[in-house]
Amino acid sequence: MTSKTRKFRAAAIFLRMAAILLVAGLLPVRAQKAEPVRIRLARGATAATVKGVLRDRQQKEYALEAREGQKMELHLHSSPHGSSAVKVYAPNGSEIRVETVGANLWRIVLHETGEFVMIVRRTTDKRGRSAFSLRVDVR
Repeated sequence: MTSKTRKFRAAAIFLRMAAILLVAGLLPVRAQKAEPVRIRLARGATAATVKGVLRDRQQKEYALEAREGQKMELHLHSSPHGSSAVKVYAPNGSEIRVETVGANLWRIVLHETGEFVMIVRRTTDKRGRSAFSLRVDVR
């Protein structure tokens, strides 16, 4: 058996073992982070609504460009009621504290310009499903 043949067989065995471990879930695989869905306001509009469904521990990310001094209002409806929540992050990545205005309605005065990220997630780690509608109003 030549040196090339031995190397080829060793590589083939290695690849088979890696495939077996991967399928068995024993080999770690790094998950890629999805880019947030961009929310674009129609010309002349101040608000947009996004809808989705979350399953189990899934979350969805949305991004919106806004300017310092603007006010952002978030109105989240979920079914079943209260099964989803939203967090907002500033362009620098820090979480923004939101002011509760009413049932499922929050207001934020923006203190910087850039891309703001909103993450909608389920409020429980239990298996299940939540449908949501998030209205974002920027003035």
